[in-house]
Order: sequence, then C-alpha cells, then structure tokens
Amino acid sequence: MAHILHVGFAEAFCGAIDFEHDTVTVLLHRYRVERLPKHVLAQFARVAVFDTDDPSDIAGYEKQLGTILKLADELVAEFGPPRAVVGLFEHTVYPAAMLRDHFGVPGTRAQVALRCRDKVEMKRALQNSAVPVPRFWPVDTSTTAAELEGSLKGTLGRVVLKPRGQAGSVGVRVFDSPAEVLDHAATAGFEDGYELEEFVDGSVFHIDGLVRDGAVCFLSVSRYLGTCLDFEFESVPVGSVTLDDPDLLDRAANFTDAVLDQLRLSDSSFHLEAFLTPSDEFTFLEIACRFGGAGVPIQLRLVAGFDIVRESVLAAMGEPPEWTGPRTMAAAAPGASGMLWVPIPGRACGRVRRIRGLDSCPDSVVFSEIPSVGAKLSPGGFYAAAGKFILAGPNTTSVQADIETLISTYAVEMTVDSD
Repeated sequence: MAHILHVGFAEAFCGAIDFEHDTVTVLLHRYRVERLPKHVLAQFARVAVFDTDDPSDIAGYEKQLGTILKLADELVAEFGPPRAVVGLFEHTVYPAAMLRDHFGVPGTRAQVALRCRDKVEMKRALQNSAVPVPRFWPVDTSTTAAELEGSLKGTLGRVVLKPRGQAGSVGVRVFDSPAEVLDHAATAGFEDGYELEEFVDGSVFHIDGLVRDGAVCFLSVSRYLGTCLDFEFESVPVGSVTLDDPDLLDRAANFTDAVLDQLRLSDSSFHLEAFLTPSDEFTFLEIACRFGGAGVPIQLRLVAGFDIVRESVLAAMGEPPEWTGPRTMAAAAPGASGMLWVPIPGRACGRVRRIRGLDSCPDSVVFSEIPSVGAKLSPGGFYAAAGKFILAGPNTTSVQADIETLISTYAVEMTVDSD
C-alpha cells in the first residue's frame, strides 16, 4: 500500500480519499483534530498533531513549517516515503509543496505554490508578461514615508491594503486616496507581510478549473454578484453566476491559459480571480492553486457532474483525471448556474427565531442549506452563512434574476446573544 501524506483535512471531503487501498496519514493542527468525528480520524493510519497560535490564521501552517517537517519525517520513518503529498486548502498548499521538495515527491513545487499563494510574488511573476496586472507595492514595518511617497507618485484614486497571504478579504482595507495611505503610514504604520495595490474598477470574476500536464481540462467562468469584502465586513450577500456569452468565455479561457503558463502551474485545481475593466479588458486580481471555496465544489458537482475535490486529489497524487467530459462548464451544463451566500445578520451570535422568504424560493434552486428555527448561528470562520443556495437555469440573465429575488426575499431573524 502506498503512503499518501495529507496536510490539513475536512470531513466533507472524505469521499475523495481512497482510504481502503492507500496508507493515508495526515498533519493537522489540534483545533481541527478536536472537532473532527472519531470515525473520520480513525480512517487515517496516523494523525500527527501540532498547535497554531490562532486556528483561524490562514498562515498558521506556514508559521509551523519547522514542526510540520519534523512530524512528517516521523511519519516517513514509520510508514515509508510518501508517494504523494496532498494539500487541498489555502493554508496547506505551500506546506504541502515544501514537503514535496523535502521528500523529492512529484507535484506542484514550493516555488510554484508560493507564486499562487503570495499576492506579491504572483504579480511579480506576471508583471512583465502579456497579462495585465495592477500596480503594487510590498510594505512592512520598515517601509519609510519617503519610499511610500515615491512608490505612490502618479497614482490616482483609491488604493487597497491587503495581507500577502490571507484569503476571503481578511485584513483588507480600501483607502480613498494616496494621501490617506500616507496618513495611515504616519499614524499607524504597516505590519509585516502586507502589500498595497491600485484599486481597479470593473466587474470581478472567478475562474475555476483543473489544469493537467499544462493544459486546462475543465474551466468554469463566473461573475461575482456582490463582493467577498462586503460579505465579510458589511454583511452583504455574495453570489456569482456563470457566463453564457461565447466571446467572453473564449477571452476568459485565453486569459486563464496565459496566467497558468506564466506561473508554471501545470497539475492542480485553481481558483483565479480577475477584473473585467470598463475598457473590456481582463486584469489579474489573484490566484490560488486549490479549488474555490464557498459553494464552488458543490455547484460544479451538482450542475456539471465535475468533482473538483476528487480531481484535486488525483492531480496531487499524479493519477490521471477521472473527468472525461467537455472542457468547459458551459458545454458540460448548457445554460447557466450560480450560488448565493447570505451572511449572518449583523455578524452576531444568536439563535434563529424566524425565516422569511422560503415560500417565494425560485424553482431554479437545486441545493440549499438553511438553518432550522432555534439553531445557533455564529459568524466565526470563512463564509459563515445564514443561508446557502445553488441555482441552475436556462441562461445567465435568468439565474442572476433568481439570485436577486432571493436577496430581496430571503431573510433570517435572530435572537442575538446578550453576552
């Protein structure tokens, strides 16, 4: 039996792992171990446990790389060299790649994973290519006012401050002008591990898919409705809808090919985000060498039959893909589909008192996750929601209209905890 080493794990993805024919071990922080059911943990030949300072910190695994390497060496001493190292999540893709380098295992290397993880490194790799990239400037505790003023010279309009290694809009702040950035630098300064970049106007798209041997074998292109930033900080619903415009789909596919080729990402799932500017040009936002979060895996599986989680595991293991269908979501599932995540009201902890709008739920809803009356809701974690919906319909316009109907009619009323 081959030794397959996982870095990080989630119960929802048990079905994508072959526990019967492989010896599967896993490296997990204690917080996750304490919350996984015993029958899930029992499927692993060994669970190596470590601690992180903050379980919600996306960079927590990276900060514990020394410990992770030591524990991995112990697993290898017991079960033999790994045939593959699997890291499926934003916080595990780089540690998993480091272990591949460490053990000489095929798969995405650390240098490539870093380009798909660090928001500065990914734009550095693209800035001299044909891919349009926003202007950006790394900042840290040593950044001086003079350096900053020189960097921002000639910049007009808003400027975005964001962590280089977080996700889901955590730590993001938008300044209305370069002068506000300079004021912030003078009064508060910057923490290490941040970057500034020019604000780009336009619609935001997420492009999800699978690349094998350097060729994209599945691609889904969606336009965001709302933003992750507003979902996290303003309690505004966020959703997206797939495109049915052939010309725009072709241009998105060409843009994706150019990005992946420049970053040298050849065998992985990916989640790419881009702007479509008022001049009708795709401009790079960011990329991750893992499948998209929120409802992306559910939507692709339910609507198109494409299991991006399973395909991610196969890519990491060097096994051939199981997908034999069309190259695009548009061909695999004619029409359009979308998703909607409704935030917990006021980002407060409490219990559901009443749910409104279920009687007007559109027929296009093919999946929903709705809390029951009396259920406890908490805003902790990425994309914690008071309602989750996947929709499928005849075209982009109809699906977007149904999402907007849900936004205007669905609501959860809560009794907020007094403490």
